[in-house]
Amino acid sequence: MDHRTVGFGSVRGGEAAAQAIRALLQLSDDFAIRVDDVLGLRSDALLARWTSWGTVRMSGGDFERNGLMIWLVGTDGLLTRWEQFDAERDAEALARFDELTSEPAGHRLTNAASRAVDRSMGCWRARDWDGVVATFSPTHRMDDRRRVVNVSLLEAEEFFANLRMIFTSTSLQWHPMLRATRGERLALFDVEGTGEAGDFGPVEIDLLWVVEVDADGRRVALVTFDRDDLDAALAKLDVRYAAGEAAEHGRVQDEMHAFRRAFASRDWDVLAGLFTPDVVARDHRLLGWETLHGPAAYVQGLRTLLELAPDVRLRLDHVRMSDQGLLWVGAWTGTREGGAFETPWITVSEHDHLGRVACFDTYDLDQLDAARARFEELCSSAALPARA
Repeated sequence: MDHRTVGFGSVRGGEAAAQAIRALLQLSDDFAIRVDDVLGLRSDALLARWTSWGTVRMSGGDFERNGLMIWLVGTDGLLTRWEQFDAERDAEALARFDELTSEPAGHRLTNAASRAVDRSMGCWRARDWDGVVATFSPTHRMDDRRRVVNVSLLEAEEFFANLRMIFTSTSLQWHPMLRATRGERLALFDVEGTGEAGDFGPVEIDLLWVVEVDADGRRVALVTFDRDDLDAALAKLDVRYAAGEAAEHGRVQDEMHAFRRAFASRDWDVLAGLFTPDVVARDHRLLGWETLHGPAAYVQGLRTLLELAPDVRLRLDHVRMSDQGLLWVGAWTGTREGGAFETPWITVSEHDHLGRVACFDTYDLDQLDAARARFEELCSSAALPARA
């Protein structure tokens, strides 16, 4: 992406970026570049001030140009994003660097499924077909729920034949971004596919992937949805989780689903019955509620939220579950005064032997480490810890 007043525009894909660089080099036989200053640096990102210079081939005159550039690097060491700014736009470049390198909680809630996809994509980019296949189970199945395609079920042999055809006859590259997880074996991705497909020319695909892996971390299932079908994709994620890992924690799983149903239907009596009589809700957020005691106080807090935004909904992005508790990463979404809003949060809920919620601890997204520590504390204790 070139944000300069006079630049070469925006391109997508490695070949297109290389072509833009080749066009630039054709203007000068002695084109050179140096880095003058590093304004931002981390293991996967760089913001630098640079100068380029050389001799214009056509006129013979010298030129020099200054600017700012941002590089992002993937886990395989390859450049995934390159953005440029005019030299005087330091503040804008720094803000963009912060935006690109900020780490939402979900990006650190990777699991076996997301890591399997990372391995698949690394092998795909390296043109390593055997490596790609090794990330899948031999019995892998694909279910395509997109409205236009509607292929339904592809069993293993047909799936691998189709995947091989895409691999060998196109330059298609996949760009998955982790959106949601359930436990260790399920993940949902926003996916962009870009490249050239023979006589069809440039191809751009936007879709959602639900990916499931087995106990060995190999991909066993893929369910695809249109990008605008997020609710259906999240529902599929929940169904597979309930039938798999979550089935080991029946009471806690039932409690989570009952909470979501009761809130969706605004059934406050049912909701209150899901908590122990002495439930405590502690809010660790910078701008949060005071500590609440008892089911009535917690339910009233939720009802207050509804008074501000009657159409508010609960969306769950990431879920970890044990017999003693839940780690939820989600958001309240809705509209307020004519505008849409999204309020993200992390909650760790502590459950008694009947599955009822005995304590809520709520955190901001940048408090993920504290939330994980609390969840791990619950997982390591068969008995309920004392509550203050």
